[in-house]
Parts: sequence; C-alpha cells; structure tokens
Amino acid sequence: MRIVLFQGKSRYNLLSFWTDELYKAFKKLNVDVVKVNLIDQSSYQADLAIALSKPADLFFSFNGIGGELEKDSFFTRLMTPFWQFFCDHPFHHVNRLNIQSPYLIPSFTGKEHIEAFNALYLNRLSLEIPHAGSSLDSIPGVHKKRSLPLVLFGSYTPPEEIEEKWKGYLPSHRQLLKEQVAKGLETQVYDPFKLLVEAFKDNQIYLDSQHLLKLKLIYVELESYFRNYFRKKLLNHFEKMDLSIHLFGDGFEKLETSLHIKHNALSYEAMVGTLSDCQIVLGTCPVFPKASHERPLTAMIQGALAATEKNQFFDNAFNKDELLLYTWQNLNELGDSVKELLGNEKKRLEIAERGQKKTVSHYSFNQLAETIVARAPYLLNVTRI
Repeated sequence: MRIVLFQGKSRYNLLSFWTDELYKAFKKLNVDVVKVNLIDQSSYQADLAIALSKPADLFFSFNGIGGELEKDSFFTRLMTPFWQFFCDHPFHHVNRLNIQSPYLIPSFTGKEHIEAFNALYLNRLSLEIPHAGSSLDSIPGVHKKRSLPLVLFGSYTPPEEIEEKWKGYLPSHRQLLKEQVAKGLETQVYDPFKLLVEAFKDNQIYLDSQHLLKLKLIYVELESYFRNYFRKKLLNHFEKMDLSIHLFGDGFEKLETSLHIKHNALSYEAMVGTLSDCQIVLGTCPVFPKASHERPLTAMIQGALAATEKNQFFDNAFNKDELLLYTWQNLNELGDSVKELLGNEKKRLEIAERGQKKTVSHYSFNQLAETIVARAPYLLNVTRI
C-alpha cells in the first residue's frame, strides 16, 4: 500500500507534528509512505512529483489540508480517495467541506460531529475514528520525577469579553446567543449544534442543510463561550479549594488569580515534552459530549494522570481506575480526588500507569496508522468500482 501525506501549517505547529508522527508510524508498518510539504512552497512541487512517481492508494491529511487541490479535479483524475481527518466540529472546516467530490472522504472523532456533518452535507460518505495521543522519540516512564503537580494547557478569553463582542452583532443574533447560553447552562447541554437545532424546532422551524450552514457564526461564538465559561469555573473552583494550577497558553494574563501560576504558550512539541514533567493534567471540553479529544490522550501517553470531563468516548474507552473523569456538578469531588492523589504518590502512579498502558495500546499514533491501513481497502472498494 502506498500512502501520501499532506503536511500543512497550523497554530503551534500542531498538525505538522502529527503528520511527522503518523509518517513514522506508517514506516514501522512497512507502508510505502511519502510526505508532501505544503508549508514550504519551494519544495512543494518536488515533493508532489516524488509522491506521484508511483500510483498512490490513499491520500491523507489532518483537517483536510490539501483538499483545495480537488478544485482542479486532482483526486478525481487520479481516482484515489483522500482521507480528511478532521479533529473538531464540521463548522470549523466548511471551506474545505464545501469542496464536494466522491474522492474527498472526511472522518471525525465523535458521533456528534458525524451527526452534524450528515445534517449539513446530505448524502456524503464519512468515517468515525478516535483521535490519537502524541509522544516524542520515546515514551517516558510513569515513575520518572515530575516537577509540575497540577497543569492545564489551553487558551483563555474571559466570558465577559466574549459577551461584550456580541453587542456588535444583529439584535436577533444577540438574542439567540443569550437564549442558548441560558438554555445550555440550565439543561446541562453544551453542544451548540444540538442547542441551535432544537431552538428552531421548538419554534416549528425545520432547517435544511443550506440554512443550517448559515448558523456557523452563532455556533462558533457559543462554542467559544462554553469553553471559556467552564474553564473559568474550574480555575475559580480550584482556587477556592487552595489548589494551584500551572496554566500554559495564551490569554491567561486576563484571568484574575492570586494562586494559579501562568506560563507562556508552548509549541506543540514543547507541550508534549512538558507533559512528561506533569503529575496530573486537567482537561476541559464541554462542547464534545461524545467525541475523543487529543490532550488527555497525549497526557496519558506521557505518563501523567489525566483528569478530564466525562463524555461518551472517555466513559466507554477507559476504566475508572485509568484516569479521573468529572462532571461540572461534582467539582468538589474532583478537587478532593486531586488533593488525595497529589498526596498519595503510590495511588497516582498506579492510575497513571494503567492509563498509559491503555492509551499506548489503543490510542497512539501507531494504532491510528494500523486503523488507517485496515480501513483503506474499504474506501478503495467504494471509490474505484
């Protein structure tokens, strides 16, 4: 099997790192794999010529990088499927998803994203496949000395600042945003797409795909609000419990705190390395009720104990003794568990070791490469007939 990977640019060099990691995993499987570097335009044509020197069975990229080539019928002329591995909601990728071709095949990391894709783009083939956790050249031992007790990686925008921005929107947009924030917090449903679809249904308005796509702005704003609202809630709650968190990322200078320790944002590679120095890593992702997401998986592969929000994926994929799962209604319990584990090295190491073992065997880039190789023939069966 011959696979061509498109490597593109992204914030913190994240997608490029993942592409390199997947490339190495394919090599371990003795797959004939080639990278086309779309970041460096000076080498792009040469890379592409090498990639096309022999027929490829599959093109692949993270977040659909390279999909624009199909505007010139690139994949159609080659009659070769292009697997576009999207890591979050379809609304973040409408420009690429709007390029329609039977050879462009998107995958998503959770059922809610598949459901949204099916609503936005009728009669399109798609796949579901969980994310993978990252590592550097070697996987660190759980028992290595770790100097950062409690850590959160991400970014932060005060929810009040987000609401202030809404004042510049149309009155109908402001009203819809405020209504869905209130409804989400009341019903404990934080999936903006589900909230929006239900809001229109409640008013006997049944949106088709064309009109659903017009809700992208509202979706993105709600997603940002819920992410930051709950990040602030977690940080404030832990401060009240006298639990200090090391915060890595942009925007935390806007957080009022006398306890938490703020650090600059890191490149993705530096973050992966720093995770190997962490004891417990906190994760927040309220807008993913069913999907996997990368950060807890990477934390576990790096030997840290992951404490992440309970959702369908993590609840089904992991046992209770492999990580900490919490809900927004049991933050006191989460804080008590974190305090206990920071004071009980033996128990923390046992949980971290089990979590690392599960993630390395099921949710590493080696496993992702194996899954892609296993599913590729099925894609060929429906694209080359």
